[in-house]
Amino acid sequence: MSRRGALKTGIAVALAAGLGACDGCAGRTAVPTSEPSPSAITTVDSPKLAEDGADVVSGPRRGMGWYPNVEADGEGRLHLAWVDADAGDVRYAVTAPGGSSLAEPPMTVDALGAVGSFLRLALAPGGAPLMTYARQDTAIFRFAWRPLDRAVMRAAGGAVDADGVFPELPTQTTTGAPVQLLGGFIGEEVGYGEQVGRGSSLTADKEGRVAIAYYSADDRLRLARRPADVAAFSVESAGVLEKRDLDSWARGSIRVVSDTIVLDDGTVVVAYAHDVATDARLRVAVVPPGGKPTMIEDVRGPTVTLDGLTSRLVARDGGGIVDVIAHDKTAGAVVLRSVDVKTAAWLPNRTKLVDVDGVAVSVPREGGWYTLARVPGEGVFLYVIDAGAPTAEGAPTAGQTRRIRLDGSSMQTDNWLDIAVRRDGRAAAVWCSTAEGVIKLYAP
Repeated sequence: MSRRGALKTGIAVALAAGLGACDGCAGRTAVPTSEPSPSAITTVDSPKLAEDGADVVSGPRRGMGWYPNVEADGEGRLHLAWVDADAGDVRYAVTAPGGSSLAEPPMTVDALGAVGSFLRLALAPGGAPLMTYARQDTAIFRFAWRPLDRAVMRAAGGAVDADGVFPELPTQTTTGAPVQLLGGFIGEEVGYGEQVGRGSSLTADKEGRVAIAYYSADDRLRLARRPADVAAFSVESAGVLEKRDLDSWARGSIRVVSDTIVLDDGTVVVAYAHDVATDARLRVAVVPPGGKPTMIEDVRGPTVTLDGLTSRLVARDGGGIVDVIAHDKTAGAVVLRSVDVKTAAWLPNRTKLVDVDGVAVSVPREGGWYTLARVPGEGVFLYVIDAGAPTAEGAPTAGQTRRIRLDGSSMQTDNWLDIAVRRDGRAAAVWCSTAEGVIKLYAP
């Protein structure tokens, strides 16, 4: 038998055997499905037109809305970032507070060359937008932010120097120095190399210091952080990033969506996958302040699996425990696992939240979770999962589930979708529709 045949057989056996240690993974039940109000879904961006109304890119348009991101701020606004892959541009927009209509038309953040691969969006204190992405034509992985937002960050408690005046920056450089982008953004170089930045994740701590996890060109998982001895954002600290290896052998891919959080004590936790063709394993790296990183891999379940390609981290119990919500593609389920941060070890729980084929991203909400999934042949669905009674050990469990069909049937299989929770508990979801060539927003 060929290696590929053996792997396919192994996956089939694993599927037949089930998840084994996964609580609640025996069998599937039908999920009640409803349709959204038409007014709850809007088209955020569509192919760009020139002044004369002609399409600026000839031929079919299928690249609008790649790598979509959504984040909700404390003022009830939704921040959106995505890529117009046909034009090679990074785009950004923000809604009015509490609504789904855009406060202003979308802006272009970067349009020089072919840019936008592996785009991620996060918010600094005060709701200031931060982004990371790759510039494909020069193999540069970039971090973008706006100096104009420094006053807002400082007012929200960020360790920011808002007084310094930036000199005029070049639009291109070969030295790795910061560059001027569009819309008031500047760009800092994080890494360089073929496919650098794939599987990346981005966050900022309570002081605004960024933590960027990304796969390097030579299959390492790396962490870039703003040092503690400089301002989180200032003229002097722009371009200053400390970088270190978290995992010396971690293969990323375009289908990996990692997550990074910084706990109140400064511990960094990263969830990601070691993705080797038909076998992917969920891993978690724990980096205590001033300490060395510890990597743990979930080896429970089938011998051959596709687990952890998309993941989300949630701190609980004062940060001593972190829940990892990850999609186990082989099992066709979103599974919640937990990590003891102090010991950097898995806890026994491994609980199925919902059955989902295709690709899925999840986020916690008050009283449960939301999962946004693209199911091949069926469409895009929002799953609303209620929490069940916790186990005797205090581990979360799932209760009733219902779902909302957001988009119609499609054979689209990419993971270009994202979800956030607004301060009032409502879900906000974005996804790319290649059939229509647009990016859509669900924000009831």
